[in-house]
Amino acid sequence: MREMGFKYDPSTAGSSVRFDPPDPRDTPITFHRPHPDSTLYPVMLKDFGKRLKRTYGWSEEDFYKAAR
Repeated sequence: MREMGFKYDPSTAGSSVRFDPPDPRDTPITFHRPHPDSTLYPVMLKDFGKRLKRTYGWSEEDFYKAAR
């Protein structure tokens, strides 16, 4: 998320992780850190992807562009 220009907000409670978008007019997004095991399983990644698409209209191609 940082590579996409988001800022990590460590002040959230519990296992929540909030990311603030580069444009302050956009909605921040919150994910829950997996616990007790920190493994991100494919089903979780699919859910994260769906939420990012719904919230920001992102697609897989957007991540490929950011990785270059």
